[in-house]
Amino acid sequence: MKWKYRHTVLATCSAAFAFYHAGRQILPPALPLIKDQFGLNYAQAGFVASAYDIGYGLTLIAGGFMADRLKKRRLVVAGLVLLATSLMLTTLSNTFLSMSAVRVLTGASFGAYFVAGISLISSYFPKEERGKALGIHTGMGAGSGKLIAPLVAALVLPSLGWRPVFYFVGIPVLLIAIIFWRAVREPETDAVPIASFPTIVGKVFCNRFLIMLGLCNALIIAASVSLYSFLPLYLVKEMGADLAVGGYAVAFLNGIDIPIVPVMGTLSDKLGRKVVIFAMSVCSAIALYLFPFFTGGVEIVAGIVLLGIFVGTAFPLIITYVVDTTPGSCRSIALGYVNTFTIIGGSVATVLSGYISDVFGVRQVFPFLAALSVLATLVIALLGEPEKAQVAEQSAL
Repeated sequence: MKWKYRHTVLATCSAAFAFYHAGRQILPPALPLIKDQFGLNYAQAGFVASAYDIGYGLTLIAGGFMADRLKKRRLVVAGLVLLATSLMLTTLSNTFLSMSAVRVLTGASFGAYFVAGISLISSYFPKEERGKALGIHTGMGAGSGKLIAPLVAALVLPSLGWRPVFYFVGIPVLLIAIIFWRAVREPETDAVPIASFPTIVGKVFCNRFLIMLGLCNALIIAASVSLYSFLPLYLVKEMGADLAVGGYAVAFLNGIDIPIVPVMGTLSDKLGRKVVIFAMSVCSAIALYLFPFFTGGVEIVAGIVLLGIFVGTAFPLIITYVVDTTPGSCRSIALGYVNTFTIIGGSVATVLSGYISDVFGVRQVFPFLAALSVLATLVIALLGEPEKAQVAEQSAL
């Protein structure tokens, strides 16, 4: 493959995406320590884990409006600077409220990147290559961040505690911001008319197809985000594993995503988005339901492999589906709108998982998450076709 400038954009966006996910995934391995130090119950621990996504969800639609109207490169760089700042501020937290507040701020920085970054990549890659490109962005980009952060946590937590791990992620983010500013330029194809507010209401906020996609993605990510938070708690608190094992387990879970997601993106380019999303949701439900029945070391590793392959890996396919079927004039706000459903679902599910753990035990979180995946399969099965006019306008761009 001959290297082209669009591959530079994809690589740079993937690097930024990696650190946003590292900022999210650096917390779960540290959660057992934070829970004990702050005297939290499982519900409070679940809220701390979901605070990142609350901040993210609150800023997504605003990020979509800004991405349609401002220079996307500037928006991404501003978000990266805020990410670095908030990660380092996390080390000053000493109460449940202060930790929750700074994690909301950290999540808000992600809202500045997500829509702008996806729009940049989508502008440089045609529809027939978009699934693969966004699959690489999620698999290689997000996957590497989700892999490295728990590994760092597993190595640092036992000897230095939880506070230094946030510096290991926060400081390199500033370097990524400089690289992004120098390497990425605005695509010429983004010079499209900005949709009016009535058009946005009709083609985005009242679009049944996008609402269904958002609901499906909310259920898929609800299972994924909750799993990241409660897998270390389950292994450490219920299975008696060492603290480092929780970090290594999350790293292993996330590392499996790296090759799998681009493959699924490529398959969706060939077989269709809906078919692959449905299949992944069914397999996700089965893997989540079976995991608590695995007790031996080899069985648990095999269970984590299955979880890594299937849980949450349909997310980039749904995002690609949104890009495929949304006009360029309101693409960014559509991405923000759909992903707002996603983040609300993930936040609510993580808190509910905490309550379930307090009342019934952490083990019961897994069948709850399996049920969410079953609901996702029902939603995608009921998903109709996008509006013909909408597809025609997008195809003409």
